[in-house]
Parts: sequence; structure tokens; C-alpha cells
Amino acid sequence: MENNDSHKISKKLLRYGAVTAALAGVTEASGQIMYTDVDPDEGGAGVLYNLDMDNDNNSDFQLRHLDVSFSGGTLNSVVVGPAADSMSNFSNSILASSNEGFVYPLVLNGGDPISSGVSGWNNEELQYLNGESCSVGNWCDETDKYLGLRFKIGTDVYYGWARLDVATNGESWVIKDYAYNTQPGEPLDAGETDPTMGTEDLLASTVKVVTDNKFIELYNLPSKSAYKLYAISGKEVMMGQTSEENFVIPANGLSNGVYIVQILDENTGDLMRKKIIL
Repeated sequence: MENNDSHKISKKLLRYGAVTAALAGVTEASGQIMYTDVDPDEGGAGVLYNLDMDNDNNSDFQLRHLDVSFSGGTLNSVVVGPAADSMSNFSNSILASSNEGFVYPLVLNGGDPISSGVSGWNNEELQYLNGESCSVGNWCDETDKYLGLRFKIGTDVYYGWARLDVATNGESWVIKDYAYNTQPGEPLDAGETDPTMGTEDLLASTVKVVTDNKFIELYNLPSKSAYKLYAISGKEVMMGQTSEENFVIPANGLSNGVYIVQILDENTGDLMRKKIIL
């Protein structure tokens, strides 16, 4: 006679295999990331850098050091903005906050989503990363952080990122690399360079993710881990932490569809992402 626990495990493995097979087509459809390494890094006082996301010899964004002289001295700022298109329109945009008519690009960490589901897109021509030695702006002494970028090729919209260092003094900065999702309208994460989300390999050999109706079952988790759940648009819909080896996330409040579950090993920093279907 078949053991009841074995029967349950078999059902879960079958479900896991079915989900994996279903997601094979989804992964293929998600497109690929076009990555460009800026080598050597560019930037610094007096430098204007034309950021050409798709390398078609047309600038999509401009980053530069801006100095304004006045009777009391010089005001230094690091600024960024969309480049004008052939019709002198500013159709590209940057994830940013605004205050009293000024626009300040957001500082993104690696793994933060960049998509239509994220609010704050702004196409203002002059946006301050760091103004007047950290008097204004969000980029004060930031290293290896990301800009969220949205730009057009023809009438299609694409999402991407650029990795920067911006110093405190308002004039020292560098751009290191950038990337975008080559599929129109498709999201990506800040720092993502692999369409298969290559960091998944670090945990995928041990951690198993199984969906059971509206429950997300996590098995063989690290001793201390954090999870996030994203809609396919890139919007974060759930997050939490666990110190248990096996954990169940109730997701009965979510609509049916494709989601991405992200698991972070807080001890090692290893990251795993997996597409699932609810």
C-alpha cells in the first residue's frame, strides 16, 4: 500500500514539473537583456556623456557635470536628462522624485524592478543627481547604484538601467555599464544582465518552489532568508522573511497569472528568482 506522505510528495513533484514545463515558454517569451560595459568608465568634472542605450549612434540620455559661476563662487551639480529626439521632443524618461519644480532621479539598488508598474517616470530635461554638494538630490556619495530608464525606439517603449558612482562634491561621477530589455514593454531588474536571471543558479540546486492553488511552497530554504513576490509587470506585491527550512506563502489575495518569486539568502547574499503560475 502506498504511503500517504509519499503520495503527497509525488503530487507536489508532478505539480512542480508541470509548472516548470509551463514556464519554459514564458521564459523564452520574456526576451533578452542587451548589456554594454563602459570600458574604461567615463565621467568626471566637465564631462558630458551621451548614453546610447541601444548603440544605434543616437543619444537617448545625457549625463554631465554642470558648474554655474556666480559672484560668490561656483555651484557644482551632476545632472542627467533625456536627449531630444529628431523632433526636439523629450520622449524618454527616468525614475525620479520631484519637489518644488525640481526633479531628482531615484537611487535604485540591484534587483529593484524597472517597469511600467513602477511610479515616478519623468521626462524633465534637467534632473539633479547631486546638486550643490548634496544640498539637493538623492545621489549623495553613492557607489554602484542604478538609474531606472525608459526610452523609445520608434514608437515602442523599452526599459533599462545605468550603473553609476556619484561623489559628495557634486562634480565627481562615473558611468560603469548599462543594459535594457530588448523586448518592447518588458520589465527588468536593476543590474540584470541575463535573461534567464543567472543568479538563480546559486540557490536553484537546493531550493524548490511549488505552487499549490493559491499557496507558494518553498522547500530547502537557507537558515535565514527573505522573499519577495513580483507581478510580471515588475510591481512588488508581497514580501517577508523566514528562518524555517520549509515555508508556505499564502497568496489567495492575488489574481491568477504569472509572478516572479525572489529568494535572498541573507547569510551569503545569494539570490534566486523563479517564475511561477498561480
